[in-house]
Amino acid sequence: MSHRNAHRVRKRIPCDVVDGDRSWKGIVRDLSAGGLFVRLDAESLPADGARVVVRMAESELGPALEIAGEVVRRTLAPALLGGSVERGIALRIIDAPDLYHAALLRGRAADGAPDLL
Repeated sequence: MSHRNAHRVRKRIPCDVVDGDRSWKGIVRDLSAGGLFVRLDAESLPADGARVVVRMAESELGPALEIAGEVVRRTLAPALLGGSVERGIALRIIDAPDLYHAALLRGRAADGAPDLL
């Protein structure tokens, strides 16, 4: 199954993205079993291929979580499109706790989707 075919749960969850000694404040915009998209308003973003840690705040999906991921795509919105295109990073999940997958199930149920990941 392509990562684009995976069911995505759309949320707005505050987070911190950490890459070594650099960090960014962001918002997790959507989540799936294999990845997530984090909106970042910073001028510089983690590089493609960078391994980062996303520390998600407690939300309606559950407790605070820490997820390790690899940057697979960066969206750098031009100034003219800044309001209509989200600037941020797409991550492939490398390591996530079981609580992350349980949170996805809760989010899918809230969206009315079947309980299969």
